[in-house]
Amino acid sequence: MKYCTFRYRIIYADGSTREGWSPYRGERISNSHLVKFVQQYFQEGKAANQVFVSDIFEISNAAVWLAHVRNTVEFKYLKARGFMPDMQGGFTSS
Repeated sequence: MKYCTFRYRIIYADGSTREGWSPYRGERISNSHLVKFVQQYFQEGKAANQVFVSDIFEISNAAVWLAHVRNTVEFKYLKARGFMPDMQGGFTSS
């Protein structure tokens, strides 16, 4: 499993934007995987013209990653949308 934090920016079809940072864990860390993650958790059903990711910071250890992100607003937002680390036996997302 790979762990990171990154910045994202969504430009919606209506010209509005949303940007921020996000924690991520998954099998791969690549622009295409992070864009799909942003589309799944942050796009909110609105049509988007473009999704950008940048400033990817990889963290090699799950415990260190969790210590950095567990009390953040962004992590709580993701948990409320089905991204839930299983504290007893690894990490999962639904």
